[in-house]
Amino acid sequence: MSQVIIYGDQRSNFVRSVELVCRLKEIDYQIGYKNQQQEIEWKSAAHFRLHPFGRMPILFEQDFVLAESLAICRYLAKKSQGEVLLDTDPKQQAKQDMWATLAVGDIDRAIIRRYLLEFVNMHGLVENPNLSRMASRKPDAEQAIKVVEHQLTQQGFIASEYFSIADALLVPTLQYATRLPTELSLITPDSAIHPYIEKVRALSSFSEVLI
Repeated sequence: MSQVIIYGDQRSNFVRSVELVCRLKEIDYQIGYKNQQQEIEWKSAAHFRLHPFGRMPILFEQDFVLAESLAICRYLAKKSQGEVLLDTDPKQQAKQDMWATLAVGDIDRAIIRRYLLEFVNMHGLVENPNLSRMASRKPDAEQAIKVVEHQLTQQGFIASEYFSIADALLVPTLQYATRLPTELSLITPDSAIHPYIEKVRALSSFSEVLI
């Protein structure tokens, strides 16, 4: 039996974020829509009892249940085994928390929720994407990309010189953005985001997560 269960779908950018943390913290995990042997239907009453807004991921660790990506990643990062993903210095930790918050908030909202999901979702390509709505939202998504690109000029990773929970919460979002077709693209070929993603993919078999 895995040490933790991640409730959700592996295609979710934030389920992948939790996966990345588990791998560096050497935590065994499994992903799916059940806790132990109990199936939990998506958007069912049981699901809403676990997450008040019916989202993923949700973490199960024996009798402990925790919702929300940032809270989950922060909890797992504090475990003693594996790599350090959260700085012990309060100021540096606050900086990592700041970028982690931006990753799950403004950046995800601009790139994924308000832009990319108009074109592709968990079921595949949207049959009739609202391209005019995407066009109206594209400047906000491009601005989020510019914010990330500027920050990547400051140090090796998004919030420090090493991979932290902020990177875990950001990279799956960016990777999805790189897969948009040319006419909808947000990231230029010479963007600093490409080598950043490849650097992350090289860590701890992350290529198996960032597929």
